[in-house]
Amino acid sequence: MRWMTLDSSSKCGHGGSVSPHAQQRWVTVAKVPVLVMNDPVGRPISKCPNVSTNLVPCTVCGDVLRGPSAFVRVDGHAVVLDNLLGSTNSVGPSTYFAVDAGQTLVMEA
Repeated sequence: MRWMTLDSSSKCGHGGSVSPHAQQRWVTVAKVPVLVMNDPVGRPISKCPNVSTNLVPCTVCGDVLRGPSAFVRVDGHAVVLDNLLGSTNSVGPSTYFAVDAGQTLVMEA
């Protein structure tokens, strides 16, 4: 599994885009900050097509369900891996997940 960076991309289960954010800047891959736990939580989701009378679009990322590194920490926070999966605020329930780690250099076995 690859480390996620600020150049990574994630989507909600309906195809909406998650805006990445990195709370730390000192650990990087090719000069791009690595994401750590809690970076995905609370991030906005845009363009979720789950809109209808009885549906609620995904607008914000919730808790991380899968994806923290069991081995690598930055300032006490686990690095986020590209098997990332989390909940959203949509009725359903719905999830968000990693599409691309944003880098191909650093992996965790």
